[in-house]
Amino acid sequence: MDTYLHWEIRKIKLASPLPQKLAEVDVPFSDLVAMGEKSVRSRKRGVRDRPRTSARDTLNDRLLTMTFQDRKGVERALQMLGAEKPWRKLSKAIEPSTSPEALQRRLNEISHRRNKIVHEGDLRRLVKPRAITHEKITSESVRADLDWIESFISALHSIVD
Repeated sequence: MDTYLHWEIRKIKLASPLPQKLAEVDVPFSDLVAMGEKSVRSRKRGVRDRPRTSARDTLNDRLLTMTFQDRKGVERALQMLGAEKPWRKLSKAIEPSTSPEALQRRLNEISHRRNKIVHEGDLRRLVKPRAITHEKITSESVRADLDWIESFISALHSIVD
């Protein structure tokens, strides 16, 4: 999902007006200076400059520092794509349809579990552990999460394109 949203944002047309959240992306001043210097060098050599390519490369560098995995991240990505009221649209597009709140809750649960697995080895947190134990997981719960993620990405795709 994270990669999908990165790809979608990277494809957006860089023409005015940009979606507000995309226009608000912070770009280091040094990157702006480097783009300006590149344009000047190109003009001096008589080479056609492609400032939008430089802007897109800079955007991509910034996107690589952002994650779009939980409710807030997905909302930010969709707003960068220009989607208004994305949770309402997603809740209608996903199969089976659900409330925006339930959708956000499920996404955050899956994101939280993913982070526990990746960053904590899926260990159970205990005050005075006598042994190392892992969180319980079943193949059924994994399959259900994968099916839900697939449905969620399909819903994302339907409101983005």
